[in-house]
Amino acid sequence: MQIDDGYLVAQLEALLAIDSPTGYTDEVVRHCTLELRRLGLEPELTRRGAIRAIRRGGRRKAARAIVAHLDTLGGEWFGATNTEGGMNPPDQSSGSTEEWSHSR
Repeated sequence: MQIDDGYLVAQLEALLAIDSPTGYTDEVVRHCTLELRRLGLEPELTRRGAIRAIRRGGRRKAARAIVAHLDTLGGEWFGATNTEGGMNPPDQSSGSTEEWSHSR
């Protein structure tokens, strides 16, 4: 099985561009549901808002499942932000941390 890196990057970029904090995931669920349909699956929503899409294999033995959260969680990089307000980690190759300030 060949992995399409371009497809993966495009999907990750699309997902990361969708604001989806916990409790507000309708848009990202819609995006994923449409993509699953485009790939030939028949997704359905559970009563709790999860997406279920089954791809039948040749055998039922050794069945597999993929589970993921679609909501975005906030994060902090050790309490540091760069001078532009971004959350990118400092460049360790230069050894310099002058451009970083710590919020704690």
